Amino acid sequence: MFTLSNHSEIKMIGYEISDTTRWGRLPVYRRDVSLADVPNFLPMFSRQPFANDNYENDFLDVISREPFGSDEGRYPIATVSKKYTLVQHRGVTDELLDAIHAAGLNTENMSARVTMSEYGARMSLDIMLPDFTYDPGDGYPLSLRLRLRNSVDGMSSFGVSISWFRLVCKNGMTRLTHEDAYSAVHIGDIEPNELRNFLLTRIPANIKQLELFRSWIDSPVDQVKLESWAEAEVRSRWGHTAAARVLNICRTGYDGRVEIKRGEGEGPVAALQVSSDIKVPGSGAPVANVYHAYQALTWISERRRRIEDQDGWGAQALDMTRQLLLCA
Repeated sequence: MFTLSNHSEIKMIGYEISDTTRWGRLPVYRRDVSLADVPNFLPMFSRQPFANDNYENDFLDVISREPFGSDEGRYPIATVSKKYTLVQHRGVTDELLDAIHAAGLNTENMSARVTMSEYGARMSLDIMLPDFTYDPGDGYPLSLRLRLRNSVDGMSSFGVSISWFRLVCKNGMTRLTHEDAYSAVHIGDIEPNELRNFLLTRIPANIKQLELFRSWIDSPVDQVKLESWAEAEVRSRWGHTAAARVLNICRTGYDGRVEIKRGEGEGPVAALQVSSDIKVPGSGAPVANVYHAYQALTWISERRRRIEDQDGWGAQALDMTRQLLLCA
């Protein structure tokens, strides 16, 4: 859920603050914009010596966010090593947009969502590619998505990845291979044609990877196998609560709260009661194939509170789906 508040109006004008998501411990802000307007909604940053009066730290600098929109504030946001290279969000975004145009992609109907931490130090840009969509056979199409990540606080480096995105439930699927990610420590490390070539090679490769989803739809599972898998695989990685929610989505198509009565203990995942609070779009319940079991996993991973956990759990969802295939 996203709401506008006085808090967000002061620090991230024009962005909506998430009530549920954090980036590390920082609040998260999002805004949907046209592809051409993305650079206009990204703040700029500067660096100054980490100093007090006439005394300067020999090892650290301060990164500050410059005035942004109608907010005239100049906010210090992080200390970094003097060896640290400041990579502007606008700089890496311009590199990606240039690569998109150089690759000959049609940008007319592309949409973008900008996600930033408070003060804008960490940024994620999601670009949907509507010319690359696919219906795996359940009536709920997938769209190819480019994701750019960057930070100016030293927490992560610039990177671009390609993955599939399920439109009906807003589930982002993790990239399927390591080759679907491009990264660079410094923007100066990016060769002029590298990003263009990355897009030209990995987009067709992802189209071919759709055969994987087709095979998952053709791989049947029954409720007995799902219960065994949820107990052995999902519970061991995500705990009993998340495993019970995954299994309940597979059974009923609903997500909710796991109810454990006092004094009864956890018990087997299959025996735990889960309330039916949210109908999961496109769940395919009762789930009868590996593909829809994977969708239950991605639903849970995308709803983790921290962005870092969303990323990590998304990768684990792919591993657990491959384990399910072994018994399908």
